[in-house]
Amino acid sequence: MHIVVSKDFREFIAGVFSEKENANELSSQISKLEYMKILYVELEYPFYITEDHSGFSFYSEREVNILIGGYIEDMGNHDEEWCYTNLYRVESDLKPKIPGKDYMGLMPHHHIDNDTLSEIKDNGFDSLWIR
Repeated sequence: MHIVVSKDFREFIAGVFSEKENANELSSQISKLEYMKILYVELEYPFYITEDHSGFSFYSEREVNILIGGYIEDMGNHDEEWCYTNLYRVESDLKPKIPGKDYMGLMPHHHIDNDTLSEIKDNGFDSLWIR
C-alpha cells in the first residue's frame, strides 16, 4: 500500500492507494503543501491505521488484534477517559475529493478507550465494523 501523508497543523493521511501511480498523482496535486510524503507498507485490504501521540502505525488484521489484546490487558491501568489510540479501518483506496484536505474523520474509525475495549471483549473485534 502507498500512503500519502500530509500536514496542516498536524499530520494526516491524505490518501491510500494500492498502486504507486495513483499515490504519485495525488502527491503531485498537493505538492504545494509545506509537507507531504509517501509511505510504503506491505499490507493488503483491509488493514488498520492507529493514530496516537507517537504518530501513525499500520497493521494487518492479525497484528491489530494482538495490539488490541495488549490494550485489553492494560485496561485496569487507565481511567475511563483514557484513549489508547484512534483506530481506522481501510478497506479500499482512499482518494479525497479535494487533494490535500483532511478527510480522516470520514474513514471508519473508533477511539479506543475502555468502553470500546469492553465491547471488543464481549462481542469480538469484528463487532466494531458491523454496519
